[in-house]
Amino acid sequence: FFSHTALFDNYFLYTGNKEHESKQEREEKKGFIEAVMATDVMKLTHNYLVHERLVPKSRKQLIKLWFNFYRRKTAGDTSGFEQVTPFDTSQIRRRWGIHNWVCFYREENKKGADYEGYTKYLSLSMTFLTFMYRTVQKPIGGFFVGTSPEFELSLYTTCFLKYPNGKCTCQMNGKKVKIVTYRDRRTSLVATAYPVV
Repeated sequence: FFSHTALFDNYFLYTGNKEHESKQEREEKKGFIEAVMATDVMKLTHNYLVHERLVPKSRKQLIKLWFNFYRRKTAGDTSGFEQVTPFDTSQIRRRWGIHNWVCFYREENKKGADYEGYTKYLSLSMTFLTFMYRTVQKPIGGFFVGTSPEFELSLYTTCFLKYPNGKCTCQMNGKKVKIVTYRDRRTSLVATAYPVV
C-alpha cells in the first residue's frame, strides 16, 4: 500500500490544471507499477488479457491506459488512475472520482472528506455512501473496502478492456457485482471505473 499512497499527492485536485510529473513523482509511479505488476493477481490478469488478445505481451499498454495524461479541460490535466484513485473533481456537480477506500480513509482522517452515512453495504466488502469533500457534496459514491490496489487495478482493467463504456458483471463471494467503465472518447484511455449495485 505504501507505493500506492505515495501517488496520492502527485495530482492536482481540480481538472483544468495541466499535470507535470517531477522526477520524484515519476519514480513513485514507477515503483507502484513495478510493485503491482509483480503480484500474482496482476500476472494472472495480464496473462488472461494477452490470451484474450486484448493487450500485447508488453505491459506498456496497461501502464498507458491508466497513467498517460489526457485532456478533460486542458491538455494533460487528468489520467485514468487519477480519476479512480485520488480525488479528481472534474465533473464536480455530477460525477467525480473517489472510488478507492484507502484514499477516502486518508482524506477523512485529514478532515478533507466527511462521511455522511451509507446508502448500501454489501457483505462482499463494498459500500455506497454519501459524503462531503471540502465544500462539495457527493450524493453517492461507491468503492470496495479492504481490497488491494492490484485487485482493483486488475478488475477495472479487465472490465474496461472487455466491456468499455458499459457494465461488466462479475461474481464475487457468491454475489453479482457490476463494474462501470468509461473510455475517454479522444484517446481511448480509462476515463473512470467504479462498482455499482
